[in-house]
Amino acid sequence: PAQMVAKVVRCCLRCVVCVLQKFVKYLTAACYVMIAIQGGTFCASTQRAWVLLKSQKRLAAMTDFTTDVMLSLISGSIALVCAAIAFIVLKFSGDFPNWVFEGTGMTDVAEVSDPTLPVLVTFFFAYLVSENFLDALQSTIGTVLLCYCADVKLNKKEGQLARPMVALEEL
Repeated sequence: PAQMVAKVVRCCLRCVVCVLQKFVKYLTAACYVMIAIQGGTFCASTQRAWVLLKSQKRLAAMTDFTTDVMLSLISGSIALVCAAIAFIVLKFSGDFPNWVFEGTGMTDVAEVSDPTLPVLVTFFFAYLVSENFLDALQSTIGTVLLCYCADVKLNKKEGQLARPMVALEEL
């Protein structure tokens, strides 16, 4: 029983550390955006980013959830397409005419008996590469969100516009 309790405690601690790590990573990214927008120190920018995101918490949560879901679907789709192309090439490579492979130096392509492992490896690497490329898009979306929150805070006072906002009101 004591070992089981220790395993449960370790599992809970891992979960807490994982959540804390994701939170710190998210807040650090927001901090760097605030440094780029307004300048200042790391700690002060972190505090400003936290206040901004807290003021628009529904919008931030909705944007983050939607972004995570959409980018995961896009990464999965890219990986599936790459795996499907790999399967087609491996399964039907004997049916392709020789001129398809002439540019690669492979004029005599042997058929693969079981394409499962190469297709899985292709899927895995395609997913990793697409996730890394889409991280830039996720950073861009987070930057635009933070800029919008800063625009709302700077230019909107008590429901009325103090100055014209840079962003469109429909956003």
